[in-house]
Amino acid sequence: MAKQPSNGQTLSRQALNSWGHHSGGGQQSYSQITIGFLEAEDVVIPRKAYICVPPALAEEVLAKGQEQPLVHPVWAKAAKRNRYFVITVDSLEDITEIADFARVELEEPEHPLTKVRRHAFQTLLDRTHRHAVLEPLGDCHCVAIAWRDQPLRSSKASSRVVKELREAKVRHGLTSWF
Repeated sequence: MAKQPSNGQTLSRQALNSWGHHSGGGQQSYSQITIGFLEAEDVVIPRKAYICVPPALAEEVLAKGQEQPLVHPVWAKAAKRNRYFVITVDSLEDITEIADFARVELEEPEHPLTKVRRHAFQTLLDRTHRHAVLEPLGDCHCVAIAWRDQPLRSSKASSRVVKELREAKVRHGLTSWF
């Protein structure tokens, strides 16, 4: 027998499993599942992602974290874990800052791009693209607009993200020049 839908807070506090049941609960009607999902939208689940910085960029990222004043708080979150440098991001603004840093250096580099640095920036952009949807903003910037439900699998062709952002830029009519 199905339970009557509840408009109280208890329904949104209990998580639904993949079959639409509350943890330890029995059968439910479609209206209860729908109400549970509607009330669960009010609960904000904090997101967190760990982005590994390629070794070729580690010193540059650590230097950005030690600048005073900080350009963005995400650079202070870089930490060394064994031989890797990892940035812990918990907001779309953090991902936007990292992706924008990589994209600007690819499109308008301050220093000549070597093959190693180009690949490192493409890898960093790809790693941010795994966790969030990126959209072009102007000629050489990008912005993270939404979290992905599931992070994308890693890809060997890290230049794919740069190509997709350039194609999106042309589709939006921003510019026809690369």
